[in-house]
Amino acid sequence: MQDVVITQVGLVTSGGVGREAAWQALVEGRSGLKTIGLFPTAEFTTRSAYEVAPWSASTYWKSRSVAYYSRSTQFAYKAAEECLESVPREARAALGVVLGSQFSTVHNYHKLLEEPDFMTPVKFLSTLPSSIPTNVSIACGLRGISTALSSSVAGLHALSCAMDLVRGGYGDALLAGGAEELSRDVYGGCHLARALAGQDGGEEACRPLDPAHNGLVPGEGGAVLLVESADGAAAAGRGAVAELAGWGTAYAPGLVPGHGNRAAVEAGTRAIAQALSDAGLTAADVGAVFTGANGVPEGDAVAAEVLGRAVGAAVPVVALKAWTGELFGAFGAVAAAAGALALRDGVLPGGRAAAGLDTVLVHDFSCEGNHAALVLTRRAARAWRN
Repeated sequence: MQDVVITQVGLVTSGGVGREAAWQALVEGRSGLKTIGLFPTAEFTTRSAYEVAPWSASTYWKSRSVAYYSRSTQFAYKAAEECLESVPREARAALGVVLGSQFSTVHNYHKLLEEPDFMTPVKFLSTLPSSIPTNVSIACGLRGISTALSSSVAGLHALSCAMDLVRGGYGDALLAGGAEELSRDVYGGCHLARALAGQDGGEEACRPLDPAHNGLVPGEGGAVLLVESADGAAAAGRGAVAELAGWGTAYAPGLVPGHGNRAAVEAGTRAIAQALSDAGLTAADVGAVFTGANGVPEGDAVAAEVLGRAVGAAVPVVALKAWTGELFGAFGAVAAAAGALALRDGVLPGGRAAAGLDTVLVHDFSCEGNHAALVLTRRAARAWRN
């Protein structure tokens, strides 16, 4: 079985566009929280979100066709371009792409229902989840696999899928990640669910695992990672930012009324155990955890118990959504990108020094019961350990 590495990272968040800008914002602990400018908010009791602003396709691309892409497709395309900077154009046709999302097509789907006479063929295709990887493949000249995954943990599932494709010898390299966009529809759904921070008073900000937490705040953005076999990357002259060492996933309807939290905690613990076993590591090897906790008290309680059981209370925990907001299907990819950069630089988001950091665990989950975990390591440290 081939070792799998990350050789490039592309990143777009409300804190910055581009890998280094977005990463620097996270290291400095700068929140991307803003007053919403994308759509009117008079119908809501809250006005804030983690919006990527300013954002305009014309800032980054001359092609008019990109303007017809959804925001989430544009975020994925920008991140993919960043990943491909070190890949010669003639080598790109061999690459495939696996991208995850959850709500990226909801806005255009509603537009189709509300204004069918104004729908064009290009806009119609953007109502399909597969439109994100399809457009990225076309725009970047990729001719390998092009597929979409859709769930609340789709970003981690996309990376897990890419890992197994490379491990199995499908190809030497793929792009994998996720993207989401902010829309009135998604924001309104969270409002109807009474899940938004500040909706019943208090601060309009995402405060995961904080005693002051009072709900989530939606965000947008995306991350794409260049996932390669270690041998293929070495042959191409690309160094590893981090190694994708193991993954795990589980499901239980743990936050559904009547089920309590027990099933959710067991599912999360099981997913992490699978990921560590796949990596050939134990909980004692984990140097930091990036958690999917989002500030909703019930979910935060699950996240805290899962991490306590799976890795113990002494491991540093990074609650990334405090700076990015709830990214739904894209979060796992953004967290994996941040985890890889933390291994590269020896520092955690918020500026916490982590000079000896060798292993990062990413855990994501959702109220409907999906749990996913991913283990990233420093390549040199893992080679020494093995």
